[in-house]
Amino acid sequence: MRRLPLITHWTLKNVCSKVQSPVFLKNITVMLDAIEELADLLVSLQPDSMSLPKAHKLIMRRIQVFQARKLNDGENLTAANKAAADLHFKGINLKANHCRSKAPICKEQFYQALVTGPLTAG
Repeated sequence: MRRLPLITHWTLKNVCSKVQSPVFLKNITVMLDAIEELADLLVSLQPDSMSLPKAHKLIMRRIQVFQARKLNDGENLTAANKAAADLHFKGINLKANHCRSKAPICKEQFYQALVTGPLTAG
């Protein structure tokens, strides 16, 4: 059996430890909730019959969703919070304080950036 080079072994070990971190899981799911909303928005803006007022209304609706997400967790983050409490997520055992994870994403700041970004763009 061929062995991985030492640098690859340590890199994979580091990735595994991060993936098992509840903080990592929460950070990924905050972003996933936002990406799902943005993907839905992009799909809804695709029809050739889309008018500018209708597009504006759809965008403003997503901004309202992002404002609400500052206070209320999305579906994926809700599941991640439960998994972090149980230290188990979809067949993966999570390890609290297993690695020196970065601090959790401040969801309020994250969603505020998504709210103000479109409003301040040119």
